[in-house]
Amino acid sequence: MSRRWKTDFKSEKSRTARNLAHNEELCKSLIQGLFSGQGNEPVRSMRYGKHTMAHCGCEAIAVYNIMQLLGLEQPLYRVITEFELNGLSMLFFSTFFGASPKKLGRYFTAHGVDFTYIKKREEFIKTAQNRPFGIAAFWVNTYSKHRFNRFGSGMHTVAFTKAEDGTISVFNRYNGDTQPRIYKNLEELLDDRKFISGYVF
Repeated sequence: MSRRWKTDFKSEKSRTARNLAHNEELCKSLIQGLFSGQGNEPVRSMRYGKHTMAHCGCEAIAVYNIMQLLGLEQPLYRVITEFELNGLSMLFFSTFFGASPKKLGRYFTAHGVDFTYIKKREEFIKTAQNRPFGIAAFWVNTYSKHRFNRFGSGMHTVAFTKAEDGTISVFNRYNGDTQPRIYKNLEELLDDRKFISGYVF
């Protein structure tokens, strides 16, 4: 673990400390394993910063799922806490837009996880074909291609696994999911959405 990576808070009265206590209690009813559907309880009501996971939790869930796949299980409440402590939010100190996809590598580095970070869509698709799982971040709506309307459309980040036949299972694709969604390939998942960046493991 990196010395600069924070795993504990200085004040028991901080928002992070309060969120940890709240999230840990809710996690008692969460079955360990890969998770889909941030709009479902108990994850829906868990907190990341000032907001609920239903609103801004997709990056934390994607990281949680990858750690599960790697056999390095971390409770979801711990993942959220480390996101808060280490400033992984998208916009300054606000979690309104969730975490920044490009900052997720800091979490993996701190936990000793090897990864490849890719910003170009075609390179990501090509590289992911030879890896068992990864994370993809993209703007949700096609109109988000307009550079002044990106935040209005929303961003989403998902973890996925690849089967031998090339199909991919995508976790937490939609808020209400209870099972992974199956796609023929990454092209079908991304469709005409604007790709932001991704990780392969």
